[in-house]
Amino acid sequence: NQDIADALSLDARTVQVHRARALAALDAPSIFVAIRTTAIAGWPG
Repeated sequence: NQDIADALSLDARTVQVHRARALAALDAPSIFVAIRTTAIAGWPG
């Protein structure tokens, strides 16, 4: 989270909250499951 926050000039807590909300929306327990879910769904494209 800190690396992403630094790259985007955001607070690490902001990145953490957005990541948690995205994972909850996808009903994914981890970022790896979220990536797999979106890849299977054909995103992007």
